[in-house]
Amino acid sequence: MISNIKHQIKNIAIKITSPMFVLKLIKIKGKLSEFLKINPPFTLYIDVSNCALKCTLCPNGDNYPFEGPGRGKMSLTLFKRIVEKFVEENITVKLFAIGNWGEAMLNPEIHQIIHYAKTRSGFMRKGGKISVNTTLNNLPNPSDFLKSGVNEVRITISGMTQAIYSKYHKGGDIERVKSNILKLVEIRDSEKINYLNLKLVFLNFTYNKKDSELAEEFCRKHKLIFTPVDSRLLCVDCFIYFKNEKEKMSKMYNQFVDLLTLTSKSTTIDADNVEFCNLRWNYVTVNFDGQLFPCCGVFEKKHFLGSLFDFKIKDIPKIESKICKICATTPMNNSRDLIISKNPKVISG
Repeated sequence: MISNIKHQIKNIAIKITSPMFVLKLIKIKGKLSEFLKINPPFTLYIDVSNCALKCTLCPNGDNYPFEGPGRGKMSLTLFKRIVEKFVEENITVKLFAIGNWGEAMLNPEIHQIIHYAKTRSGFMRKGGKISVNTTLNNLPNPSDFLKSGVNEVRITISGMTQAIYSKYHKGGDIERVKSNILKLVEIRDSEKINYLNLKLVFLNFTYNKKDSELAEEFCRKHKLIFTPVDSRLLCVDCFIYFKNEKEKMSKMYNQFVDLLTLTSKSTTIDADNVEFCNLRWNYVTVNFDGQLFPCCGVFEKKHFLGSLFDFKIKDIPKIESKICKICATTPMNNSRDLIISKNPKVISG
């Protein structure tokens, strides 16, 4: 009797967490929003600057022949135009993430950008959060930055010693990063900024386990949130390049990741049956010059959709992009849990 009940509960749990069940809920939500003329909130990714580092597996590095988004900084004036566009079109933002392919802290107006986003009525959804992704090799106006209203700062490192850190974070200085972290900790504590989360994102590679333990201890000591992440290739473009240049790139990748495990878990999606992609339908990703990416996982400039100001925001997910079908049919294991498909296929090797 009890075993039968457990079996029924398990079957129900499987059904309500299956991709197709979730898809049906999403479709119902979409139709209901359309009927009630409610614009659902978006997650907004914005790069306010390019990146100065050359991280080894990153498309910004020197190991890929990509023409990236370019170099530059978003002005406060342009950012305000973007915010006003969202407000005028009655679109709210549930998560505003600063820093996708760029380094947020290279923009000296970062604190003003965050403050405007936080205080402009009608832009952020009630309870919405502002998050900054950074390597923290730079830290302009630390006090103004933390008092701007930012909810979360995600600091990504790959080592606690320069020898280990610089193997991946080319051009970075871990001692400067640690010094900048301690400046933020001091301001957080002295100003009692209790709503702020300082997260130390540690990239796990095959060679840095000892430094990971040092990073965890550093987080305990200074009340940071330790967030270890198993590293992988970082963008759709990287996976496509690896698919086409497997022999060439395998030697380099194997210095950092367990490539056999990575590829054994890679999947594709039947491009004709892709019914929903969370990254496409719920995210808007903008470069520092106002150009639109198809999603936060695409890097190359040739895939830009055009200017944000050329479209209604609610229509952006409907824009057709060739890279979406290429993504679907390219073996990868990055963010596949965000994509709902009828027929995922496991690809070995």
